[in-house]
Amino acid sequence: MSDRLWTNGGAVFSENMIWFVPAEYACLCQYDSNMGKVIKFIVLEGATSIRGTHYNLLKYKNSIVLIPTRDMNIFIYNIEEEKLHKICLNGKENTKEKFIAGAVWKHYVYMFPVAYSKILRVDMENMHVEYINSASVRRCFENGRDYTQICVTIGETANLLIEDSNKICEFDMRTHSEKIISVGDGDICYKTMCRYGEKGIILSDQRGNIVILNEKKEQVSYISSDDGVYFNGCIPVMDGYLFLPYKKGFACIYLEGRNRKHIDMEIKIRESTWANKWAYAPYSRIFYDKKRAIFFNIFNKSMCLLDRETCKVQEKYIIIDNLEENIKGRLYNEFDRYELMNERGIEPLGLTGFLKYIQSGKYTDRQYSTDFIGKSIYDTLME
Repeated sequence: MSDRLWTNGGAVFSENMIWFVPAEYACLCQYDSNMGKVIKFIVLEGATSIRGTHYNLLKYKNSIVLIPTRDMNIFIYNIEEEKLHKICLNGKENTKEKFIAGAVWKHYVYMFPVAYSKILRVDMENMHVEYINSASVRRCFENGRDYTQICVTIGETANLLIEDSNKICEFDMRTHSEKIISVGDGDICYKTMCRYGEKGIILSDQRGNIVILNEKKEQVSYISSDDGVYFNGCIPVMDGYLFLPYKKGFACIYLEGRNRKHIDMEIKIRESTWANKWAYAPYSRIFYDKKRAIFFNIFNKSMCLLDRETCKVQEKYIIIDNLEENIKGRLYNEFDRYELMNERGIEPLGLTGFLKYIQSGKYTDRQYSTDFIGKSIYDTLME
């Protein structure tokens, strides 16, 4: 069976290597962009899920740090030593998204919660995790509201966009103090945020309007939208900023100064059963280094490499068709106690999938292995 590897999470650049965790496998992939293929498939041993385990990655010196989203473990992979280190989280296991946003400051990696009661700080010198109390995090957690998915680091300050609000939390990573900034009226919900210049911030709201703040968080510009469609991501490109649309069928927007225009990056959405079922943004989160950016076209299950100097995009398919059987088994060894008993909406696994597999006649009494059954069910449903 051939699979296309994709993610709606993040990635890390390291020269010509791209590191990411696929949405459908509990593993860390090392993709060689020159060779056009995955050269390492690192199984996340002990992961509590096989899907959407880690939506974001950070790089600290020679290590790739995996931020736990639908998993209860932080994984740290040392590239030189080729060793994987696991740190278990405190708290009760659940399937909610726990962490996505993160920041590196000095020898610490910070992880800011979507749905978790504390901020995490990992000391990368001794692999110790500190659980930090935050009044704004606690309020959201106790009220059952998501906290943040976006962090923009400026100096020692982590600027956190609080979900479904007009508020930014300035979290001082030196003192662990915080300050809440309100931007505009209370009925505004900001959806994207990235750095503007050296110390400013640029945001877009739920109607597609764009706001620019200076380093004091004072509004210096407002660019209105006629489309009424909000964005899923924003990055600096060429001499302006590129905004990716949240909805299928809408163009990307390029902002230069106060001028916004539609831009065609020649990314075509191919019709498929998968594309019709996917109910969220057509593009993943977008991450970048000095010259390149990466995001995934989720409808096509493809990776898009964007040149920030020209805004040209290369679309690549990461196809895996030669996974060793022992790796397949290890990837699916949690199937019975996590995926089997959870109906997951549009996702193919679950009790319905198990019944379909049993009815297919491919099951025999001799095939008791959880690894075998889990992988076989998946193969049956993806045919």
